[in-house]
Amino acid sequence: MNKFTRNLNLIECESFSLHVAPGEYHSFPLVDNKGLFAHFRKTNEDFKYSHEAFHTKRGVVIGVYKKVGCFAILVCAFSNLNEMNKETKDILAENPSMHDYIESTFRLLKTH
Repeated sequence: MNKFTRNLNLIECESFSLHVAPGEYHSFPLVDNKGLFAHFRKTNEDFKYSHEAFHTKRGVVIGVYKKVGCFAILVCAFSNLNEMNKETKDILAENPSMHDYIESTFRLLKTH
């Protein structure tokens, strides 16, 4: 513990709520972000689903986001295909090109 973290009271939570539009709030589950991905971020980008990849010493880690209102919400972060949650599997079933990209990323980097 250092002088900056000594007095912090960390609260663990399983979900968070966001004001996504006037009079509209949504709750989202808090997923393991692997210490790499923002749980949510405000964005003006036009997408329904997106993904990001980080190459780490342990291999590639993929983060899948969905857009709700003006926010990108982290749905799942995973370092192999077995770590995907149900929502991510459903998103990839709906988006074959994203699924193929993620599979090829793991195959190329031999991390699955």
